[in-house]
Amino acid sequence: MDVRALTVDQTFSDSDVNGDHVHHYRVNLDADKLKAELSKKGVIPDSKTSKFFDDFVKNGKYTMEVWVGTSDRLVRRVTLSFDAVTDASTLGGFTLGGTTPKTQATPQPVHVTAHAQLNYYGLQQVHREHTSADRLAVM
Repeated sequence: MDVRALTVDQTFSDSDVNGDHVHHYRVNLDADKLKAELSKKGVIPDSKTSKFFDDFVKNGKYTMEVWVGTSDRLVRRVTLSFDAVTDASTLGGFTLGGTTPKTQATPQPVHVTAHAQLNYYGLQQVHREHTSADRLAVM
């Protein structure tokens, strides 16, 4: 995802995540920029998928927080809480390489909630090792 689709909504106090000092932000997603990017990549190929995206991303309520290393700007943690209502027949709208199921004549509303936390521990060490390897390759 293009980070230009994100804007900082709130800045929290710096903290530590797994021993790494981090900045903590709540971010907003620019749904129009994300939709344009996904359409360009073929993930949103038709109007049905576009409606699914609008129901979920544009009309849904979400909270996204990001923890970023203070010294290296690497992402250490991302959390996403999500709440939306959509027509169940559009849930297959994102093809992701599969086929789209047939739609039902009568809309079937479904309430979807989710919470995810992604932890990226050890990135600073991997980054240091990769940077050191790059320096050695140049010599």
